[in-house]
Amino acid sequence: MPAQSAEMDLLLSNSAHTISRRSNSNVPNRGEPPHAPHRKKSHKSKKNDPSSSSSSAIPSVPSRGILRRNLDSFGLPLPRTKSSQPDPGPALRSRPNIAYTSAPKLPEPPTHARHSSLPSSAAAEERRLNKGKQREFIEDDALSSATEADHLRDEIEQLKKLVHEQKKTMKKQKKQLEEREREASSAKLNKQEQDAQIQTLKSKCRKNDELVSTIEAAMQCQICMDLMVKPFALSPCGHVLCLECLQNWFRSAPTQEETDLDPEDPDFVLRRQKSCPCCRAVVTRKPVPIFIVKNVAQALARAKDHATPPPAAAETPEEDPWRGIFLSDTESDGYLRDDMDEESLYEYGYTDDEAFIGGMLGFGIYAETDPESVIGSEDDLGGLDEEDDEDEDADPEYVFPIWEPPAVPFIDPQDYAGTDVTDEDIRMMQRGCTLPMIRHYSMQYEHHRGLTAFVSTTDTRRPNEYCLMLGWNVHLQPDDLDGANYITDVLDQVDAIYDGLAPEIAWDVWSDEDGVVHAQLKVPAHPTAYTDTDTEEWLD
Repeated sequence: MPAQSAEMDLLLSNSAHTISRRSNSNVPNRGEPPHAPHRKKSHKSKKNDPSSSSSSAIPSVPSRGILRRNLDSFGLPLPRTKSSQPDPGPALRSRPNIAYTSAPKLPEPPTHARHSSLPSSAAAEERRLNKGKQREFIEDDALSSATEADHLRDEIEQLKKLVHEQKKTMKKQKKQLEEREREASSAKLNKQEQDAQIQTLKSKCRKNDELVSTIEAAMQCQICMDLMVKPFALSPCGHVLCLECLQNWFRSAPTQEETDLDPEDPDFVLRRQKSCPCCRAVVTRKPVPIFIVKNVAQALARAKDHATPPPAAAETPEEDPWRGIFLSDTESDGYLRDDMDEESLYEYGYTDDEAFIGGMLGFGIYAETDPESVIGSEDDLGGLDEEDDEDEDADPEYVFPIWEPPAVPFIDPQDYAGTDVTDEDIRMMQRGCTLPMIRHYSMQYEHHRGLTAFVSTTDTRRPNEYCLMLGWNVHLQPDDLDGANYITDVLDQVDAIYDGLAPEIAWDVWSDEDGVVHAQLKVPAHPTAYTDTDTEEWLD
């Protein structure tokens, strides 16, 4: 048994030494790369190396396969040594305290390396399933990524459209802003112009107010200091005062000279001397109304929003405002005309009879005329009457008519508002024509030519067309509403003259080269003469 143990120790030591040598020859030195080439040692270093001489004395060691068989024969395991441990050398191996019976245990290879060398079917199936899941995951991920990319592209397109719309909106708003700025600038200029106009109007209004105030002050009665709504002028001084103030003044004012009249006499006020309350001049005649002052005072009252004076009671011609204060017209040296004895000037003034102003001078004061210088002596008048009697026996002289005012009273154009009636139609209606007559005969009116009617007939006994110059006024019968009877009578007279059956007394008839018969009316000579510069308005 001891002999077997010794042999076993020797075998183990030799095996360990052999393994150590092989591992040292295969493992590179520390600090060198795993596959670095071995450096060749020089022969000089081998000669001087003591280990080389000593190693040659070591006997040969069997291989690992031999060692395995030997150990198996003894029932012992193969010892494991670290391949990185260097050879201790013969000097260390000879030490008695170092045991070489057991070598270091080598690391086992990883488990997966052993399994990977011989893969099983379950592992292959698991790997296949894992690869399928990975492929599905990758496909799902790719699909979701593609879907998300589509969504992103759509969103980008929408954002691009939104940006485009925003740009268009911004451009439109910019144009609107520029337009608003132009409007604001224009409004500013307009405001400046309006302010300038307002200042001008204010200045004009201020001047007008001053003018109105001046006129209003001039229109005030010097006694009551109110507007003279019933102004009367005194003669000969010409001062104008209101009616009531003058009546009170003439009744109560003291006289300037002593008189023998008894104040208790009923005719004391009537026969005493009157004076002007402003200048104390002697008043010789009745005060007369001043229509211009009355109209201006009423206009001022309306402009100043004054209370409209109550209308005076209608007075009859017998109600003279100066009755009992002044003598009548017949008693005052023919102050007024004989045909005005029964009518007071006050009545005419406050019925707004504008025609009465024509008989007055200036502010309504009649002029004093010499009866012998108005027309002539009575002998001259008698001579005129004899000449008129001689003219009545002679035939009247027919002449072409001249311009004369319209014969029909005023026609209000507002009565024909909204119709096809023109101003020219209204002028012809004022001269006696009816609207159907104007339309049917295409009538025209010219200031220097008068009325003209154009008549077309189908009667074979008459010419086809007529041009009738009817003068400046026509006179229709009340039942001749369309003027047909009047035109028929005119055509009969014209045809008789045209055919030579009647003399050319009332009509001047001729025809032109186109066969149109022209006829111009003649009228008896009239002493009244107008000029073509007279008014077109109706005269009473």
